Amino acid sequence: MWQFIWQLAGLLVGGLITLVVSWYFYKRAGDELRAEADKIRRLNDFICTGLEQAGLAKFRRNKDGEISAMYIELKTAGPFKIHGTATLTADKKAEDSETPRNAG
Repeated sequence: MWQFIWQLAGLLVGGLITLVVSWYFYKRAGDELRAEADKIRRLNDFICTGLEQAGLAKFRRNKDGEISAMYIELKTAGPFKIHGTATLTADKKAEDSETPRNAG
């Protein structure tokens, strides 16, 4: 009987140690991923701002300031213009109000 209790206690202590160590590394990896995603988001904003200020692209932003649509106009040496639009969505539930309008 005592052997069963000691085995059960060892199992519980081992499980608790495993839980604590796993949670520590899970938390650490999540924090690192969050920091990396923030760096990438800032870099992406810098690139888009540079494109916008150089006149190479125009962006529509939502109420949170995030880019929701992009409009690119390429100018050629002749009398031709090339227009293109793209809708950037994070999910399949894009609202109709967020779709870009033809600026042409």
